[in-house]
Amino acid sequence: MSGAPTQRALLVAGDVAAFVAFGLLGLASHEDAVSQTTFARAILPFPIAWLLIAPFFGAFSARATEGRYPVANVLMIWAAAGVVAMGGRALVFDRELFTAFFAIGITGAGLFLAGWRAMYNWWATRSHRQPEEVRTHGK
Repeated sequence: MSGAPTQRALLVAGDVAAFVAFGLLGLASHEDAVSQTTFARAILPFPIAWLLIAPFFGAFSARATEGRYPVANVLMIWAAAGVVAMGGRALVFDRELFTAFFAIGITGAGLFLAGWRAMYNWWATRSHRQPEEVRTHGK
């Protein structure tokens, strides 16, 4: 991964943005106002768990953005981080763990994460072509 620190920062920022977008959509669908409490309860568990767990499984490494199935690799990591996020949310906010939101939260946040990572991988693949490939591709 050339430019690894920059690409790593972009991946982290994009991942966090995906979780925030999912949470804001959820709040809007329930017509909940965005406040510190709702932000902490509905959004923060996802990026916190992701940022604590994902680096240990290489989610920001070249392996996570290259190869045959980079989005699938990230989703496998998310499966573990998502369970931690929901467990942490249940503990901190005294919520039940296994509710409909357990499945919705893990699946929905995972879809937003997968969508972002798919866009990133598409862009990264295109931007890292050899100059000859780029010149001849459009002809």
